[in-house]
Amino acid sequence: MEPFYRRRLIRYVCGGTLLAIAPLRRGLQAAGPSETKGKAKAGTSAEVLARSRALFEELSHYGFSTSQDRKANPPRCDVRLTQEVYLGHLSELRELGMINARISPMYILLHLYSVGFSLLIDYMPIVINVIFGSQDAPEKMHFSGYLRYPSGNGTEKEQIAVSFDFSKALARKINWANFPPYQLIHTAPNFVIEPWLKEKMAEEGKT
Repeated sequence: MEPFYRRRLIRYVCGGTLLAIAPLRRGLQAAGPSETKGKAKAGTSAEVLARSRALFEELSHYGFSTSQDRKANPPRCDVRLTQEVYLGHLSELRELGMINARISPMYILLHLYSVGFSLLIDYMPIVINVIFGSQDAPEKMHFSGYLRYPSGNGTEKEQIAVSFDFSKALARKINWANFPPYQLIHTAPNFVIEPWLKEKMAEEGKT
């Protein structure tokens, strides 16, 4: 990855939009003794999977959605983030740790593509956990992340933002409780950030 985009990724995922935390990790660290008593120890694969499923369900109300085609070759999962919906739930996303509480709404509006990219990256490990944590999980899957936003003429436009491959074997090797979402860019095979999104983030970097 070019140094410029690496710096912007660190800026938005680590120090900017996402406050250097993964929702999975935050949820595990926030769990008290009463919440984990009688259950799998916090940080185990079972606890991470449970947290992933809870976040997966909750985030579906805030603009995140997924669809799967397991009959495709390879099986595929499409992840979508709808701009207008998540902008209406910024307070909830802050509570979940998805957005840094110090980032103003105006800053978000001036950096919509970079914020959308960061939110997609933070959401992907949750989706990966849910899919490969299921009993009928496929051996591998191709993931595509889409950003959906107003086109300016009263309709919505949807464009693919990122794509990558992942496998059940790779998912089981990772300690998800301590996995920073931005590392997905280096960990997932064939990770691609679409050129149009790089251009948009470069433009936002000038503001």
